[in-house]
Amino acid sequence: MSNKKLGILATIACVMIFWAVAQSYIANRPAVGDEVPGYLIGGVEIDNIASIRIVTKEEPIRLIRQGKGFVLGNRGDYPAKTGEVNNLIASCLDIKPAELITDNKENHEALGVSEGKARYVVTLFDKDANPITGFYLSERDYDAPGGGNTYARKLDEDKVYRLKDDTFPYINTMDYVEQELIKAERTDIQRVTVTSPDGAYTLQRDKEDQDKIILATMPEGKKFKGSDYKTVFEALSSLRFDDVKSFTEDMKKLEFTTTYVCELKDSTVYTLKIAKNEEKYWIQAAAEFTDKTPVTMTRGQTESEEELKKKEARLLAEEKAQKFAQMHKNWLYEISSYKADNLTKKLSDLLEDEKKEEPKPETGATPSDTDISDPNSPSVR
Repeated sequence: MSNKKLGILATIACVMIFWAVAQSYIANRPAVGDEVPGYLIGGVEIDNIASIRIVTKEEPIRLIRQGKGFVLGNRGDYPAKTGEVNNLIASCLDIKPAELITDNKENHEALGVSEGKARYVVTLFDKDANPITGFYLSERDYDAPGGGNTYARKLDEDKVYRLKDDTFPYINTMDYVEQELIKAERTDIQRVTVTSPDGAYTLQRDKEDQDKIILATMPEGKKFKGSDYKTVFEALSSLRFDDVKSFTEDMKKLEFTTTYVCELKDSTVYTLKIAKNEEKYWIQAAAEFTDKTPVTMTRGQTESEEELKKKEARLLAEEKAQKFAQMHKNWLYEISSYKADNLTKKLSDLLEDEKKEEPKPETGATPSDTDISDPNSPSVR
């Protein structure tokens, strides 16, 4: 066979291979008429959303509308941060598909948009607990060309879309909780008392020097060791919690062996009861406003601006303490071990023995056994 005929046959073979690949590609592509929507779940009325369920790899999260805000159903209806819930809803409604990848449900698992494979499964419900809409969102495919792809599909559809951008937030339960429990200004803390089975002690500001922290009763021969006492005194300048649970009957079995009481300049007193359950530390938090002097406005007299500010500050402090007590009375908070350590230190951990000063040797020359000034000395003879 001539070289010319061999070249023609090779060309035909290449064309046939190309055609076969093209047919396979076309067969696996969605129909030409399929359109890509502007938003994955557009057209949802936000006011109609009564609850949101988010299935994550860690745990299901349930956000439930209550009054003007939301609560966390998977944390005993603990109040949720309204701003974070609004951000979640906006992120759900802002998911934008770039192209339709497949409409074959057999591909869902491989693309990470099926039960057990999806990064998140999000469902929006109405007031009757009926699903409004929802979606599966895949993990980001970092191995794909161009820096990675993310896929999504609506709950009631087989169509899977590649997203334009993966801006959906990574989520866990505590994202929706205000985790800062107490934030007291360091300069406002006046006195701290720690009571445990090992005894009780009180740290307080020195009356003569407000910048100095002293022990109410310093044992004889002892002094502060390092600066741990300051850490104990300022423990409530920033106290955050890691988790929260409702104060159920089971949790009432905890043994609250240590109490930490912090008194502020404005007469607010925070009381924390601390328990340890296995390796976790739990606290109960309460507040009381101890200044019971009634605030009165003098009729017929004009009060100075300074006096009015003092009365306003007092009323605000009293209101804050009352709200804190009401808000936290039915909850238990898990705190980190290092925070718990600051709240439960024994007095012996804060003190050390004072060093006794060595007697200083007397200065000056010591007379020799034979004084040359002695007239009876042999050296003078």
